[in-house]
Amino acid sequence: LCSYVGVGSLQELKNQGYLYFMDMFPSENFILGEEAITFIYNPYEIAPYEKGSIELTLAYSELDDILKND
Repeated sequence: LCSYVGVGSLQELKNQGYLYFMDMFPSENFILGEEAITFIYNPYEIAPYEKGSIELTLAYSELDDILKND
């Protein structure tokens, strides 16, 4: 989320209104792509309404430590 917003720390995110009253969580709204997963957050879920909907895309390679390869 830091790179999405263009900040370098969690405190900077909070200063801009993101994750102010909650912790980050995986959204139940997501799109599975060939190379990445995109989580879609509705207004108020992780930021104020004025920030609108937020789409956070993570490459599967960034998730290697938590994904199972069976």
